[in-house]
Amino acid sequence: MASVTDRLDLLQDEWGYLTVWATFGIACVAAFVLVLLPLIFGWRAIFRYNPGKFRTIVYFGCLGLGYIAVEVGLIAKFVQALANPTVSASILITGMLVFSGIGSALSERVLPRLKTVMPVIFVLVAALLIGYGLFLDRVLDFIGTLAYAPRLVCAFLLIAPPAFLMGFPMPTAMTTLGRLGKDHMFVWAWGINGCFSVIGAAAVPLIATAWGLSAVLDMSGAAYLLAALALTGVVLPLTQPINRPAAV
Repeated sequence: MASVTDRLDLLQDEWGYLTVWATFGIACVAAFVLVLLPLIFGWRAIFRYNPGKFRTIVYFGCLGLGYIAVEVGLIAKFVQALANPTVSASILITGMLVFSGIGSALSERVLPRLKTVMPVIFVLVAALLIGYGLFLDRVLDFIGTLAYAPRLVCAFLLIAPPAFLMGFPMPTAMTTLGRLGKDHMFVWAWGINGCFSVIGAAAVPLIATAWGLSAVLDMSGAAYLLAALALTGVVLPLTQPINRPAAV
């Protein structure tokens, strides 16, 4: 009887891992289909005068993938110091929203120097995330020796540097699209960002299982570096004005 139970436990673990892979596959297929839908339903004429389309897809996809991977990966990391997944998620998500929101609120200030400032921000985000992947475990081990209230405060503040900088890329890109007359791409950009957020959330457990949580942060850093290169497509002006129907 014990041997049968052991085999059932093993089978359950394998099915759980296969379910994660299945979720990742479904998310990829769904994202691919949803990205193509605008072209199928008549947006091809609009995109014809929109240079840098592929780079725009890469840009917003990288932001969605990178942000959610940082969020999920750090939630798992912070359990090391906070000893409770629910508390870890509460502190992490609150900190990401607060500090990213502050970054977003200040993002308009970089718009006049977008092409020079944003690449620096992307590099800083990548450096912070890779650095967290290398040294965060030691920091969390130290934080774990403190009383619980200081632990919460330290964990909350530890989120601030990357989260603050991660608040800049999305609003600056959306504002730039609007100023270039590419506001017809808003819904499309949000959709791409959302699709790749789902892919990122499904990819995190696979990457963490294979290479560890530090690899998740490294992947996020690489995504932000790729977004820095793809920004050149977002800032390209239209080759021809889009004809919109007159207001009634």
